[in-house]
Amino acid sequence: MQDQEFVIKGSVDGMINILQEDFGMPCEEARFFVYVLVNQYNTEAVNSISKDELNLWYLDEEDKYEGHIFNTHLVIKFSDAIYKTYHTVYSFLVQWIFKREIDLVLVGMNLVDIIASSITRIEDSDYCVFARIVELCIGNNEKLFGERDVKTANRDGKCDYQEEDWRCTHLGQEENCSCDDKKVALSFMHLEKQNVIRKVGNHWMLVR
Repeated sequence: MQDQEFVIKGSVDGMINILQEDFGMPCEEARFFVYVLVNQYNTEAVNSISKDELNLWYLDEEDKYEGHIFNTHLVIKFSDAIYKTYHTVYSFLVQWIFKREIDLVLVGMNLVDIIASSITRIEDSDYCVFARIVELCIGNNEKLFGERDVKTANRDGKCDYQEEDWRCTHLGQEENCSCDDKKVALSFMHLEKQNVIRKVGNHWMLVR
């Protein structure tokens, strides 16, 4: 079946409304989607809107920002595959990053791109380790890290990231995390095989 293509034109607010009405996106996911696609797929729009202005618009949760972006006609193009991928990326960021009050602008588009290219290849048993690696690399997607840098539990040995529709395979009794050093090392091996991370000397880094 051929991947369907979509084109949406208008102001940022107009495109958000279309995504809500025609694609059933919640408002915050629609804002995320517009931000990502304007950044990534619309060179003409980025040339007419500075990255700083795009960031200011996205960070303004109280709708007080009044800039050039609201008077700019934008075009975003995406396929079914891109739509599904970034829905998965958004869900991942909500669960693992945004709930820690780390915003998308701080995460950065380079790291978002890495998540998008990797997320569908990751097994459930490696999901938590990958999420912790992403957290380590916020602000520097080329950061080197080691297996011992990955902490899958809080100080009490428990997991703070369970969702109603997702339960970690390492979750033990009373919400205790059973992911020990051996399991982290095994996840690193799996992620390397999936070309998500690569060895650099005695350390590791994310693959772009």
